[in-house]
Amino acid sequence: EEELSSMSFSPDGLCILTAAGEMARIWDVASGECLHTLQGPECCRLQATFSPDGQQILTFILDEPWDDKWAQIWSTASGECLHTLSDHHKDLNSATFSPDGRHVVTASDDGTARIWSTASGDCLHTLEWMHKCLSAEFSADSLHVVTVSFDETVRLWSTASGECLHTWGGKEQEDEYEKACKVALSPDGLHVLTAFWDVAKVRSAATGECLHTLPTHPCRIDHMVFLANETARGQETAAPKTTAKGVAKVEEQKSSEESSALEPGEAQPPQKRACLSIEEPDKFRKASSSGA
Repeated sequence: EEELSSMSFSPDGLCILTAAGEMARIWDVASGECLHTLQGPECCRLQATFSPDGQQILTFILDEPWDDKWAQIWSTASGECLHTLSDHHKDLNSATFSPDGRHVVTASDDGTARIWSTASGDCLHTLEWMHKCLSAEFSADSLHVVTVSFDETVRLWSTASGECLHTWGGKEQEDEYEKACKVALSPDGLHVLTAFWDVAKVRSAATGECLHTLPTHPCRIDHMVFLANETARGQETAAPKTTAKGVAKVEEQKSSEESSALEPGEAQPPQKRACLSIEEPDKFRKASSSGA
């Protein structure tokens, strides 16, 4: 059996979307019945995600050995393929819907990211540079796209015009493993979170200045996202969270004085900050033990 490459609930919670091998499937949560099967080309590995309104599904091909370097948009209701996004000529590294559901952005080893219309399937803008594009994500308001390339250059683009608004970073990578790169924009658009292999950095979206370097993970970072946390004043701030290939735990940190000051049965105060700890996978734990 094929290993699952992605799985998610629909926004309304009524369906589940799974992808394994060359097929993605839509399942009914209540009955467990498979409603539709979305068939990709033979010998490929698909990844799939719902649109923000749950009406469409985006699939793209990972590690395709043949000539099909494309993504597809499907109808959730009918399982019909609506559009094939096929202008890339090398492997895709990411594909995602915009939060407003009007666009898709794809990132490819061909040195481009492309912005597509979900209504027509047309390529609206091609975002080009010299190095492989490893990841592309929309801002929370869908007005911008942030990309990161193999030379560690981060770029901020206008969704409407395809114009590059800011560029920062950039260096020649010494190791092919540096390809394991992710990028994310904070909900308020003020910060960019980038990850190269096991190191994540928080940057200013306006200047590109590195504000924080997050503690090194024991292995490659697979996922990262900004979380909205309550502060003591009841305001919301975006706190970055990264997840490595292991088990991630987000725990509230309180001083011993704060904990001891609580009366029995008294409610906990609002969360002030989050501490991320990583439990290493067995192979890393064993390696570190043997090296001690």
